[in-house]
Amino acid sequence: MKRFAFFAMVCSALGCGPAKPVTQVPASRGHLWSTAIYANQIVSTSLDDGTSTKVAVGEAPIGIVLHEATGRLFVSMHQSNELWVLDAATHEVLAKPPVGAKPYWVWPDTLHDKVVVANSGGSSFSIIDPVSLQTEKTLNVEGDPIGFEFWDEERTLFFADYLKNKVLCVSADDGQTKWKDESLNAPIWVALDKAGGRLFVAESGANAVVVLDARTGAFASRFTVGSSPTGLLVSNASGHLVVMNHLSNTLALYRLSDLGLAKEWAVGKNPVGGLLSADGMTLAVSLSGDDSVALLDLKTLDVTLRLPVGDGPRGLAWSK
Repeated sequence: MKRFAFFAMVCSALGCGPAKPVTQVPASRGHLWSTAIYANQIVSTSLDDGTSTKVAVGEAPIGIVLHEATGRLFVSMHQSNELWVLDAATHEVLAKPPVGAKPYWVWPDTLHDKVVVANSGGSSFSIIDPVSLQTEKTLNVEGDPIGFEFWDEERTLFFADYLKNKVLCVSADDGQTKWKDESLNAPIWVALDKAGGRLFVAESGANAVVVLDARTGAFASRFTVGSSPTGLLVSNASGHLVVMNHLSNTLALYRLSDLGLAKEWAVGKNPVGGLLSADGMTLAVSLSGDDSVALLDLKTLDVTLRLPVGDGPRGLAWSK
């Protein structure tokens, strides 16, 4: 099993963080896509019968999102410094628009119908047109983005720079820094609570989540979670912040109202990637240590389905 310089430093210890809920997974239909980093594959698994199809891609695929209007998958290849675009139905490789060094996660600019790629080795983001499949712009930033969140309405990008122990808020138009926090201990992921104007930061080196004011960066609070939190998701529908604790093998739900612990349980080995349903009440979690994905009902807090997938699943996406 391969391990790679910067990729190994972050992924071996922390599992690479989650994929964001760009497309939604329903309770029991369609196909769930996952990236199998160590097998250099993406895997399509039926939510109806559990059958899977494996598609060979470039080296160390991490992020994956579906552009629903075109039915195209965008997959970042961290080690081969590529972005692959595939047809979700035929698995044909349609294009490889150029991106920066060590691309990590992929996220959509829904207001402008673009795809955004974080280049963790290039201090930049690549802006891709999902229709023409051209790289329209390289957004240079002050730091190396890994986990990031895009606030469409505010034209703002938030990202964690794990190696430099900081989180930044930058303009999505020109990359200029709006604010930054350089006091953090190995921040690996960020999650935005738009309704509350808060930014949650997974502080993996301190086993904590830090809460910042999303517009100003002002410190609000910090609370202790499990060992090595690497994934965060906000479900306003269920009223929870989801925290994936990679090394303690637990999933925890905190109430958005008071950040009190609602439930924590062992969901499987090394939870790392997450995807919310359209209504925010179903959660898919990739379990990198079990080579599987678990689906959970956020109403009952029960695991409703487990699916075997590829080697070391990380990123998740859904297609019909």
